[in-house]
Amino acid sequence: MKRAHFPYSADRSWLLLPVLIISIISLTFLLTLTSTQTKPTSSESDFSFHRPKFTFSERDSDNLPKLPRFTYLISGTKGDGPHVKRLLQAVYHPRNYYLLHLDLEASDSKRLDLARYLI
Repeated sequence: MKRAHFPYSADRSWLLLPVLIISIISLTFLLTLTSTQTKPTSSESDFSFHRPKFTFSERDSDNLPKLPRFTYLISGTKGDGPHVKRLLQAVYHPRNYYLLHLDLEASDSKRLDLARYLI
């Protein structure tokens, strides 16, 4: 027995009210945000055109924060040796730490090849 196919034109008037309420709330929120922003004073706007030059001296380097160090765990399986090398080249930085792992499915020759690549 075949089902009667009705076109997809169900009454969706119940969707109109929530959409209208959300739109009004969003519009009110955006208007309050834009109206509470202060305009820059003349001294602030002049500053954007006359930026001071930044000079760096050795004594300033003590005040700067140390650069972050990241630790990477790069893992691979059988056949992933070239991918691991390429990924290592992409993320390498001398300050970072790297832990490379090839699982038991990778052959010993691939492990040695990766080790020789790193030396």
